[in-house]
Amino acid sequence: MHVITRRSSVALALSALALTLTVVPTAAAAPTFEAFSDPPTDDVVVDCGSYHIREVATFSATLIHYPDGTTRMHAVIDGWLYRSDDRDTVIGREHAVTVRLIEGTVAMVTGNRWHVVLYGEGISVHDVGRLVFDFTTREVFAESGNHPVFDGEFDFATLCDL
Repeated sequence: MHVITRRSSVALALSALALTLTVVPTAAAAPTFEAFSDPPTDDVVVDCGSYHIREVATFSATLIHYPDGTTRMHAVIDGWLYRSDDRDTVIGREHAVTVRLIEGTVAMVTGNRWHVVLYGEGISVHDVGRLVFDFTTREVFAESGNHPVFDGEFDFATLCDL
């Protein structure tokens, strides 16, 4: 009889655990996800006369809406620079891994924003770190790291002299 009681209590405990496990996830609301992306761009950055320096860029993101009303965005921005007369040569890259929406159009962007290196030519530009800015007005609220491309200090026209 003692064995039957122990088995019964183990079965009852397992049933209660199973019921608890099935109730807990349904009681807590899960976040919802909204994915989107922009079509790839292929824009002229600098007109060098007989050729252009162009940038190809892609943007994709997932908005995560939490039950408490907060929203986070995880985004990937990838881009590269090339000469229009030599499409196979990449002369610079842009890559930002995390974009977090703070409020409205204000976001924090972190990552290796731009890395332009031309070996043998003596050009190295590294735009990296963290920026908190408004996407529409480009007003910067906080930053750390170096941002010569974002700040407009790097003159892409110097790439034409190579």
